Amino acid sequence: TQLLFWYLLLHFNKMKLKKMTIGYSLFFILIAGFFYLTYRNSPKHAYMLLAVVAASFLIGLIQPREKFVLIGVAVGIVGGFIVIIQSRKARENDIQQWFKKNGFMYSNIPDVASLFGNASVAGTTNYTVYQNTIMTATGAIPYLLAVMYHAQGTGKSLSIEFRCSYYFKENVKVDELEQACITAKNNTPHTNLIKSQLRYFDLEACDIFKPRMGGLVISWRVPHSVEGYSERYDWINNIFKTKNK
Repeated sequence: TQLLFWYLLLHFNKMKLKKMTIGYSLFFILIAGFFYLTYRNSPKHAYMLLAVVAASFLIGLIQPREKFVLIGVAVGIVGGFIVIIQSRKARENDIQQWFKKNGFMYSNIPDVASLFGNASVAGTTNYTVYQNTIMTATGAIPYLLAVMYHAQGTGKSLSIEFRCSYYFKENVKVDELEQACITAKNNTPHTNLIKSQLRYFDLEACDIFKPRMGGLVISWRVPHSVEGYSERYDWINNIFKTKNK
């Protein structure tokens, strides 16, 4: 009888330990997922999210635990939600500040959809157009930068995609610029593993084409972040630096 009792007790403890292990594993996977999503918006807010999780865990250790565990969970849920929302606002503010800092001004163009080639427009599609200039040895070259926001529901999920297109028409030799862009594309290395996991997308995966209204378009799928836009901005500017050498 005693042997049966100890066997059942040991079996029960193993089952309990297994359930706890699974529970903690799922918890850490969930936290890692939220950290990843928040980090893409704002690294500062991602670490703030970890601070909220740590604070809620410490609150749950206070006695009597039955009471403070619930308080800790509430703090974690509410605090985490606020931090995630603020991280999205911080990202949008950083992006707008980047555009302003680099001299972009709002503009418009009648046929903006043609700057994105065959990109899907099903669902909700919004465009924002900016104008800017690149200074070269032969003078200023004006261009447009169009950003496309595309959201489409697929079953119970929502797919959101951003694309950006640089459009050149004035003060450029289109065929010469097209060849320079193709050469730069062929010489651009693939995005490294870490950035690819953060969905930075390949810089070399750009579409280079002549739209029906003339000129030249260089278009990418872009991560909606300062890094995503600045990498493509630098890529375009380097084209003209190379051409001027």
